[in-house]
Amino acid sequence: MQFPLATVASGLLTSTSLKLYAPCHDTHWEASTVELEQIREYLGAPWIDAVPN
Repeated sequence: MQFPLATVASGLLTSTSLKLYAPCHDTHWEASTVELEQIREYLGAPWIDAVPN
């Protein structure tokens, strides 16, 4: 998957939704809570939870 960092950061900051896409299966889905957490960990973004909504 490839997304601009700004798109991913926005989705993580708002925690409302982040659409994911797997081109190998031509499938779109909305990231689950677990997937959002895994993306945060992968990006090394623990600061996301500290940002007020």
